[in-house]
Amino acid sequence: MKYYCLMVRTGEEERFKQNALEALRDDFPLFSAYFFRKKMRTNKGLFFEQALFPGYVFCGIARLEAEIVARVRRLHGFYRFLMSNTDIRPLAGESLSVFENFLRCGENLGLSRLRFEPGRRIVVTGGPLKGLEGNIIAVNKRQRRVTVRLDMMGCVSRVDMCYEDVTETESGR
Repeated sequence: MKYYCLMVRTGEEERFKQNALEALRDDFPLFSAYFFRKKMRTNKGLFFEQALFPGYVFCGIARLEAEIVARVRRLHGFYRFLMSNTDIRPLAGESLSVFENFLRCGENLGLSRLRFEPGRRIVVTGGPLKGLEGNIIAVNKRQRRVTVRLDMMGCVSRVDMCYEDVTETESGR
């Protein structure tokens, strides 16, 4: 199974995923689509879900055929395949291992536990982002949120995450 990343209209990822599955299910039974959501907490302690990768839907298929590409491109909300519509590449290397880690946790990702020392690198010690390292951009202790710059899927991404337990690490910068 190879996995590909699609750019779609932001806010319509779930609808696009369902449309893609319905349009391709009969002719390509091994086609699968994934859209990841993360759990967040409001400053009042209420939980809500938010897109982990806004505007991205991932798909899996054993072999990406021209007919699949043509049918996906006709779906409402589709923008392009990554890297481009003429150079479609499957996820590989670190991007693939991060994606497979998300798949193991499911599409609805829970809270991650963080370890960090303010102004230094952090290591995620639990949850769907476990093992990833990055730099803290901002900490909002009142809302219990941390904004972290992580290297995921081949590019640097800003990720807002809730935290339950925050401890300092002994590692350096």
